[in-house]
Amino acid sequence: MVESVWEKNYKSGRYNRYPYDQVVSFVLSNYGSVPDRKKIRILDLGCGGGNNTKFLCEEGFDAYGIDSSPTSIKLTRQFIEDCGEIEKIKLEDFENLSFTNDFFDCVIDRQSLGHNPSNKLDIIISEILRVLKPGGHYLGFMFNADHPHRSFGKSINNDGDMNDFSNGSFKKSGLVHFFTVEEITRRFESFEIEDIVTQSNRSLKGPIESKYNLETFLVIAKKPVGFDEWGDEK
Repeated sequence: MVESVWEKNYKSGRYNRYPYDQVVSFVLSNYGSVPDRKKIRILDLGCGGGNNTKFLCEEGFDAYGIDSSPTSIKLTRQFIEDCGEIEKIKLEDFENLSFTNDFFDCVIDRQSLGHNPSNKLDIIISEILRVLKPGGHYLGFMFNADHPHRSFGKSINNDGDMNDFSNGSFKKSGLVHFFTVEEITRRFESFEIEDIVTQSNRSLKGPIESKYNLETFLVIAKKPVGFDEWGDEK
């Protein structure tokens, strides 16, 4: 269901072409001064149209992108062919990543978790943890349960999943999961959470369905050094 919704969106041109400013800021602040950027391996989880993947490869990082949509993979490969390695853009199941343990220095998640149902989130988050190197960072953007456009949707369950949005930013998004601080803290308990930042915009003149009305979280976390769940303590 999730895959079919986003396959339709990407085919219709619903994707971003420019990198998200906070992704740019985080990556360059944390890895911009590394002498050999090619040694920094970064995963764009849910690469969409390739906007953030393109930024990563243009800046010289070892960029990987995954998505569950074949059209997303096609778009991203086309977008990065002048700067990246297209074989590193892969059609993947987020619940069963093909990468080995401790593979990435950083995983970027620009609202991908929020388009998966609650009963899959712990599995996906455990896979993110697995493929991160000890000390590696997760940068995530999530939909806040206080998002004003939540009012346009219908609850699927009591776990934060909604769909059938009649208006607002999520009208074409299918399933959307809305997070609370408590949920983020619980689901990321195996990480070291460095910060959870609330981000809020309010349109003072536009209607509630305005795209400028939003409530999101920015989550910065890292895999603990010495993490040894798989018997490979560093």
